[in-house]
Amino acid sequence: MSNQEAFRKRAALLTELHEIVQAMKNVAAAELLRLTRERQTLKQALGAVAGGLARCSEMHPLDVTPPPHTARASWLVIGAERGFCGTFNARLLQDMQALLDADPQAHVLLASRRMGDHFADHPGDHLGDHLDPADGRYVIMPGCAAVEDAAAALDCWLPALEAEARDGRTIWMLHTADQGFARRRLLPVPDLTGIVPEPAMQGTSGPPAHYLRAPVLRTALRQQAFRLLVQAALYESLEHENRSRLTQMQLAHEHLDRLGQALRQRQATQRQADITNELETLTSVLAR
Repeated sequence: MSNQEAFRKRAALLTELHEIVQAMKNVAAAELLRLTRERQTLKQALGAVAGGLARCSEMHPLDVTPPPHTARASWLVIGAERGFCGTFNARLLQDMQALLDADPQAHVLLASRRMGDHFADHPGDHLGDHLDPADGRYVIMPGCAAVEDAAAALDCWLPALEAEARDGRTIWMLHTADQGFARRRLLPVPDLTGIVPEPAMQGTSGPPAHYLRAPVLRTALRQQAFRLLVQAALYESLEHENRSRLTQMQLAHEHLDRLGQALRQRQATQRQADITNELETLTSVLAR
């Protein structure tokens, strides 16, 4: 194979890789647009539920003391199910390590088969010293790769969390968030700190119109808050995952551009050397 033919094959490979990376960038960008819209809708839904719970508390006060941090805890940890997102899962595993160090009795429900496969294949790394499949301290659940998979993921996660709660455990959640990592209580009393009630639910004209007794309504609203908090955390995690992926693909794109430029320079240099050799050969033949 001549040098020029090798250069052409190399250039074709770089072009193909460039197109793949560009396609992955487009997918991540489109997913980010969807997540931005979905998160805004969820914010409004959570505000409506928070407003309803506030009105219920005003009309029918109920003294509920949140469980202490020392209570037996189970954690839902939301990781990335797809690759090419840099250190997204690795950093989350480190934070998960910290909470396990602080609470040796904690249970973990890991919502990412990709993360689970990592420390299962590397028992000496990260969580391998803390989590043994035989001790029943953790469960690996299917993750969520995109917005369209969210409903199926939630249908898998929520019953598992409710089963932990029925066992007398306080349910918490750990996920990647705007401020880095977020930890929030889900059950038995959802933590709605930072959730702004919808203005329509803050009026003082009377209790919300409904046909349920106050305890039943309060329980239903808390169940909705539980699901919406998990869904909001999932979407926030997916948004940051895709931002990380977009960054990685941009770096790959720039690296391929540099490789392509270097290849073209080498090809031009080789071509010039070939022409020079041909001219020298022709000159020597004519001089005979």
